[in-house]
Amino acid sequence: MRHHVGLTAEKIQLKEQHVLSHSRGLVGVVTVGALALAGCAQPQETPEPTIVPSALLDQETLKAASWLESQISESGIVQSDYQGATFPDYGLTLDTALALTAVAGVQDLPVPTAVVNAAEALATQENVLAYTTFDKDRYVGATAKLAASLDALGYDPSDVAGIDLIAQLEALQMSSGQFADHAQEDYSNTVSQSWGVIALAQYGEDPSSAADFLVRQQCDDGGFSMSFVSADTEDECISDPDATAFAVSALAVYEESFGEGARRAGVIDGARDYFDTTANEETVGRSWSDALSGEPSVNTTAVVTVALADAHDDTSSSAQAYLLSLLHNSPNGVFQVAGLDDTRATAQGVLSLSGLSFTDLFANKSLTQE
Repeated sequence: MRHHVGLTAEKIQLKEQHVLSHSRGLVGVVTVGALALAGCAQPQETPEPTIVPSALLDQETLKAASWLESQISESGIVQSDYQGATFPDYGLTLDTALALTAVAGVQDLPVPTAVVNAAEALATQENVLAYTTFDKDRYVGATAKLAASLDALGYDPSDVAGIDLIAQLEALQMSSGQFADHAQEDYSNTVSQSWGVIALAQYGEDPSSAADFLVRQQCDDGGFSMSFVSADTEDECISDPDATAFAVSALAVYEESFGEGARRAGVIDGARDYFDTTANEETVGRSWSDALSGEPSVNTTAVVTVALADAHDDTSSSAQAYLLSLLHNSPNGVFQVAGLDDTRATAQGVLSLSGLSFTDLFANKSLTQE
């Protein structure tokens, strides 16, 4: 019987907008082939990696990455606590694996064994079902995030332990282009919609209808609403920085993979303006506040940083500077939340500081190289 606590916490993660995260400016670009893991079951064929780093990563970033690696348990899955109970946190494991893979890529080093073990654990039938389903329920956010991440890590998402995650994702798409949970309670939102666009684009399936629906979630100020809005209703469109960050990155991956004109249509430019007007000017660099607390957030700043990089906005380096200043002043050399070392914040922060954007991680570049 699957552990319902883990699923509940993953839902809460989406609801509280604790989400994944950069800049091409500090380091070079890593092609999609550099992200494939040697030794993984069912790997896709990928081209030889081309890694051209222009600078070494800051030592504080590498120290935080080392700590992050230690959070992967012997089972290959990062464990989290929720209301006193420990559970396997599959979403956080994906965040951790992607962050460490990015750090290894820009350093031209082999992917850590812990990441290989994590990918293998995530790709077992038991864990795929535990993460993406509960009884007869199917969850779009988990399905899309797992499909996109395993694809980036070298697996075929259409055959993960016999499970076709792409088909499962497409079965959750409505005629409007919206992805929705098939469950008693629907937790889908702009973040899960963004992951759906990324997963399909990464795999090579045209996500145009999903991307069109995503674009319709943009508010007048250029930001994107977290909850879905419709022109047919009187729902107020309230911009959310995390939702906006994921939407920008998803549209950038779509554009990179299919050559569509999301940026030409002014959607991403509008989001850049939103980020500029909502930034907090810090002693070092800039930060962004999460929508719940209204306080500067590592998680929010990290995902905005990667979105700015995906938008080719040079101000992403200012956000990196803020995150790096937090590491410099952290007592344990990792990112903290409420004064406590935090694995999720560290995973998102390290990925942001690695120098890779979502287009580096997820864009299916083979389509543009044919």
